[in-house]
Amino acid sequence: MARRRPVDAPRILFLAHSGSIGGAELSLLSLVQHFGDHASVVLFADGPYRMRLEEAGASVRVLDGGPYLHGVRRETRVPDPRAMFAALSLARKVARLGREYDLLYANSQKAFVIGCAASVLCRRPLLWHLRDILTRDHFSSANIRLDVTLANLFATRVVSISRAARDAFTAAGGAPDRIHVVHNGIDARPFLNVRERDVAAVRDGLGLAPGQKLIGLVSRISPWKGQDLLVRTIAGMPDVHVILVGGTLFGEEAYETALHAVVDELGVRDRVHFLGIRDDVPVLMSACDLLVHAATAPEPFGRVVIEGMLVGKPIVAPRAGGVVELLEDGVTGMLYDEGSAKSLGEAIALALADPERSARIGAAASRHALSHMSLESMVKGVEEQVLQAVNAGK
Repeated sequence: MARRRPVDAPRILFLAHSGSIGGAELSLLSLVQHFGDHASVVLFADGPYRMRLEEAGASVRVLDGGPYLHGVRRETRVPDPRAMFAALSLARKVARLGREYDLLYANSQKAFVIGCAASVLCRRPLLWHLRDILTRDHFSSANIRLDVTLANLFATRVVSISRAARDAFTAAGGAPDRIHVVHNGIDARPFLNVRERDVAAVRDGLGLAPGQKLIGLVSRISPWKGQDLLVRTIAGMPDVHVILVGGTLFGEEAYETALHAVVDELGVRDRVHFLGIRDDVPVLMSACDLLVHAATAPEPFGRVVIEGMLVGKPIVAPRAGGVVELLEDGVTGMLYDEGSAKSLGEAIALALADPERSARIGAAASRHALSHMSLESMVKGVEEQVLQAVNAGK
């Protein structure tokens, strides 16, 4: 439930573009719960996220951006002019609401663009929570230029989820004195209280034979998340099963269809299990012998990496992006060369061949996550940035 805040606490209007639930949305949910009845959320699309927020006691309003605005993607170079008109109309609506608050808080790139115009119209400071790496791996050059220009002109403060995201922002021309790193943190409790019988039920349900190993990849189904890389890598490992946990979010259904075709082509249908979106991720992770993060482009942070660390499982992940801020190779994780099936296969084989070493690495990862990636530390860091932004806007 949302908690009550002191009467003099800043009032925050959070802006989020998606009605779907991903890592950014879960992180925002934690912040909204922390700020309690001094926070409200505006979504630019309806969906299950609205219901999740309302179940948590949050005040939520949906201002739908319309089809033209929804059609603007990260890779868009020149948006439809009708999208720009829709954005301005939406910004006016946000501005009318924003006058009742002390701060506008944008949780995504699209929300930030709308928030810039709204903050000017309602004369309120704007904080942008940068959850992406602004490089051509993820965004068009036009999008990057727009983000950095708007941030330098209108953002009172930028919160970055990692040093990797901060460095990409400044390399693209972002003002270095405006951006501050606050690592994500999550509630550890669900990952520390997994029952053994639930773990056994998962493995039994998958039909694992004695001696067979289970690898888990938890992520939305997306080309850059590397599900196909993992499937191709384990094709030659007959005693290895894989669970793919997650679904498509942003029009990536074609990739999921192609992924199923790859599974059939390689003849591994009996060993690759598509589990879809699940609410028992801690149990599924705990049922695995090894967790793999297979992103083929630098990951801004890797919330799912923290989750895997908390359950104490060894994690194989690419040596790139924000992941290297979470995992130390050979100590709290096992790193491989991003995008390389050969390097990934070698890391998996080494991890499975030496279970005692892998168990030590998993235990060290859990201790590190508990002491450095807590929900409390994230909330404290964000609250400091909120107060700085509000004071700067006075």
